[in-house]
Amino acid sequence: RLVIEVDFDEALVQLHNVPAFGDEPSTTRIQAWLKERERLAIVKARPPGELDCALFRHQSEFLHELAGSGHLEADLASAVLGDTGTLCATERFHDVRPDADENYHFYVVLPAGMELEIF
Repeated sequence: RLVIEVDFDEALVQLHNVPAFGDEPSTTRIQAWLKERERLAIVKARPPGELDCALFRHQSEFLHELAGSGHLEADLASAVLGDTGTLCATERFHDVRPDADENYHFYVVLPAGMELEIF
């Protein structure tokens, strides 16, 4: 039997045989995959065409440069730096989280004769 354990808090997937054959479980980090899924969820939530507009991207970059150099008032700078649209347009949304967590669905394809237990 093959056991697949997914730990979203630790961003790990472990594969191991039951009963164990003495090998250590195979561990794979999925943090990059989870971050990319979050990025796609954030981008997908933006209005259609917003991120395709070259003028919007250019102006977002310009406003972020002004905010970064201290040339914008505090309220305006915080509005620019907190706007998800400008953060997406400038690829600066590393700390932005989607409005809702994504539901994950896993499909497991097994060869004939293998057993699957889900718990």
